[in-house]
Amino acid sequence: MASVKDTATFFAEGTASQFEHVLKLYPQALRLKADRKTKKPEELIKLDNW
Repeated sequence: MASVKDTATFFAEGTASQFEHVLKLYPQALRLKADRKTKKPEELIKLDNW
C-alpha cells in the first residue's frame, strides 16, 4: 500500500483503485488551489480543462 506522504512510492506501488480515487479528487483540489492562489479562478480551471 502506498504512503500518503511519499509521491514516488504512490506512483511505483499504488494500486489502480488508489490512483482512481486520487484522480477523482483532482477537480476539487484544483478548485481549492484556484480560489486561494489566483485572482481569476475560472481562468485557471478553463486552462486546465483545455
